[in-house]
Amino acid sequence: MLWLMLLVPIVILVFAVSLQKFEAVMLGTDPRDRRRYR
Repeated sequence: MLWLMLLVPIVILVFAVSLQKFEAVMLGTDPRDRRRYR
């Protein structure tokens, strides 16, 4: 059960990073330019 507690934050982190990259691809911008974009 301990591995589940360690696995959940990793999955959330990977999902968040992949979501940012997907949004950047859809917008056609670099995630580093998000502050300047919005």
